[in-house]
Amino acid sequence: MILILLLLAGCSCGPKDSDSPPADTTPDTDTRDSEPAGDSDDSQPPAPSVDCDSIHQRPKGEEHTFYESNPTYTEPVDDSGWWTYADPEQQGMSAALLQEASDELAALPFVTSFIVLRRGAIVYERYLHGSQAQHSNNVHSASKSILADVAGLALEQGHITGLDQAVAEILPQYFDAVSDPRKLDITVEHLLTMTAGFRWVEDFTEYTIDDQEDWLQAIVDLPLVADPGTGFEYSTGSTHLLSAVITAATGQSTCAYAHEQLLEPMGITAEHWGADPQGIFSGGCNLYRTARELLRLGLLHLQDGVWEGEQLVPDGWIESTEHWHTDFGDGWGYGYCFWLTELDGHPMAIAWGYGGQLVYILRDLDLAVLITTNTRDYSPDYDGTPLVRDYVIPAVTD
Repeated sequence: MILILLLLAGCSCGPKDSDSPPADTTPDTDTRDSEPAGDSDDSQPPAPSVDCDSIHQRPKGEEHTFYESNPTYTEPVDDSGWWTYADPEQQGMSAALLQEASDELAALPFVTSFIVLRRGAIVYERYLHGSQAQHSNNVHSASKSILADVAGLALEQGHITGLDQAVAEILPQYFDAVSDPRKLDITVEHLLTMTAGFRWVEDFTEYTIDDQEDWLQAIVDLPLVADPGTGFEYSTGSTHLLSAVITAATGQSTCAYAHEQLLEPMGITAEHWGADPQGIFSGGCNLYRTARELLRLGLLHLQDGVWEGEQLVPDGWIESTEHWHTDFGDGWGYGYCFWLTELDGHPMAIAWGYGGQLVYILRDLDLAVLITTNTRDYSPDYDGTPLVRDYVIPAVTD
């Protein structure tokens, strides 16, 4: 049962129908393995200041929908010089097993990238089926894990007074007329742990929200099926509410605050980030990054929030996101917007997005694994956990 629930969660933020928008005009390349680029230099390429007023604009003719179509953008900055590359054997891994894993992925027409990071170095990188390193795509629900780190920064800086702060205190205009007083007890932590108690059926309720003038009010007006803090219900509505909390608490849009405090210091600029009719940036979907930019989330966590020698995200917050706040049994749990499990005795945290946008973080092995898929032309339902178990973990030799 829990695996089914997990797969449903991974499928959040998918396209509403099967119609695919046209691809961008960037020529595709053949499937390739990356070549080691040598040791990285000491500086990261500068990230241009983001224009949040423009990056949420949708293609002409598209109306506001909770889940957008999934075009491919192109990142203008080539960040290959920033990374350290090494042969797998230099970092204690088997090149043969990583190649076997890659070949298995290559047989799936929707897989677009596979990157393995060990001890801070990329030891394997491959782009498949015409994908390129600078292609920027919707990371879907993997963006929830990014949003959690942004929330941690807002908490650390005092914009949010505590995890137990009531959402109604931050967004009073949405709670003034609630008929169920239990909603006044919903806290920031409840949004992070998916325990707010709202009746929400992922990949269904969102499409009723589409029809409402104010999505946030529509979310708050949903009935409660459990007291806040007592029941888990995976909900992109809860993380959209969290985006509104960040906006109200910081006085900046989630896009502006996230870029200023987290993304740009990491050399990341989103090519697109969706927003609702009121201009609240999507919380938990519709965020576009390249595969390497998504991998930076795994590297940040492996480094306990330290980035280029600076404590970018508090160490204690990183630990909290990967703490088992909900234990489902069956070997699965949930932290602050991270899925949690143990694989062959190794604790593993997963940022998991619709279709198979996956960052696996195995802290005790100093290992991160990234897999992405094409949700522009396919509606895949890919779980890479068996591949990590059968190939990547056994590839670790020391």
